[in-house]
Amino acid sequence: MHSGPSRYRRSSGILAALLCATVAAGAYFFLDLALARGDVYPPYSSFRSDPLGTRALLEALAEQPGLDVRRLLSPLPAEPDAGAAVVFVIGPTVEAFAEATTKELEEAEAFLRAGGRLVLALRPVGSTDIPGTAPGVGKEPARRPRPAVGLASRWGVAIRRAGSAPVAAARRAPGPDDPHGSLPEALTWRSAARLELGSDRWTTLYAIDDAPVVASRRFGRGTLVLLTDASRLTNASMRKERASVLLAHLVGEKTTVLFAETHLGVEEREGVMVLLRRYRLGGLLLAALLVAGLWAWRNATGLLAPQEAPGAIPGAGGRDSFEGLVRLLTRGIPPSRLLDAALAEWSRTSGTPTGEMRRLADEARRTTEIPAAYAALCRAAHPEARARKEPHA
Repeated sequence: MHSGPSRYRRSSGILAALLCATVAAGAYFFLDLALARGDVYPPYSSFRSDPLGTRALLEALAEQPGLDVRRLLSPLPAEPDAGAAVVFVIGPTVEAFAEATTKELEEAEAFLRAGGRLVLALRPVGSTDIPGTAPGVGKEPARRPRPAVGLASRWGVAIRRAGSAPVAAARRAPGPDDPHGSLPEALTWRSAARLELGSDRWTTLYAIDDAPVVASRRFGRGTLVLLTDASRLTNASMRKERASVLLAHLVGEKTTVLFAETHLGVEEREGVMVLLRRYRLGGLLLAALLVAGLWAWRNATGLLAPQEAPGAIPGAGGRDSFEGLVRLLTRGIPPSRLLDAALAEWSRTSGTPTGEMRRLADEARRTTEIPAAYAALCRAAHPEARARKEPHA
C-alpha cells in the first residue's frame, strides 16, 4: 500500500516546518533580548541597560512632568529648536574632545548661541574603578588623526592628566551657578583628567586639589557644562551614587532633553530588529514564518491522499502470498515442529499417514537436517514420485 511513504513524507514536512519556525523564533527572541539589554551598543549609550549604559538617566528624566526626553541620532538642533533643549553628550574620549574639528565646534557654538544647553561628560582617564567594569573595559579604539582646533585658544580650556590616583573626592566650589548652596558638597570622582581654564568666562563647580573637574561657561544665550568623569551619569552611578540635585542642575530650566548618540557611532540607520520592536511586529513575523513553513510543506507533500491508478486492485502491492506464508510459518512454527505440522496438515487433507511417514517424522525430531527429512517424508507420501527428481533442499 502507498499510505506508508505518503504519511512519512507528510510527517517529515511538518517536522521540518516546525523546526524552521522554532529556529526563527529562537533567533528573534535572542536578538530582541540583546536589543532590550543594549549590549550591542557602545559604552555610555542611552540604549544600554547594563552598568556601562546611561539608560537609567534617560528613563528617570522621562518620568519627570514637563520634560520631553528623546535620543538624538542626528546633528545638534539649530534655531529655533535649540532654545528649549539641553543635549547630553556622554562618553567622548579626551582625545576626541581635544581633536574636535572646526565644523564640529561651529555646530556646537551655533547650538549654544541659539540658547541651547550642552553637557559634555568625558570618558574617565586612567580609571580602574569604574562601577560595573573591569580594568580596561569601555575604552574607545584608536581613531585616525584628524584636523584639530586648539580648544585652549577657542574655548579657553585644556585637559591634563593629574599625577594623583584617579579616584578622589571632588569638592564643591561656591559660585554664581550655585547661589543657594544646594549642590552636594563632595562627589566621588573616577577620572585623572583635570581642566585647565584659560578664560575668566569659565565658572568652576567642582574641583580636586584646586584643579577643576566640573565647569561651565556662557556662549551667547546658551551654556556649556564640561565634566571630566562620564561615569557619574551611568546606570551604576544612578543606582549607587545618584546625585539628584546635580542632575537637575545639569538639565537646568530646559524642557527638552536630548541624549546624543552619534559621537558613539550610533546613527539613525536602524536595523530590522529595531523596527520590529518599535512597531511591535513580532506577531506578524511569526505568522509570516508559519505561512512560509506551510508553503514548504505544501510543495513537499500534497494535501490530498495519493490516488490509486485506474484499474489497480485495492490493497495490491508488497510481497506475494507464498512469501507471506513463508514468513507466517517462520514466525509461528519452530523448526523442530515443522514436520509434525506438515504431517498434521497431511492427515487433515489427504487421510491417515502411513507407518513409514510417522517413523520418518519421529526421526526428524532428533535431527537438524530438516530439508532431508522433509524430502524423505515426501517420498513416503508419494511413492509414485520416487522416480522423479527429489525436492531441492
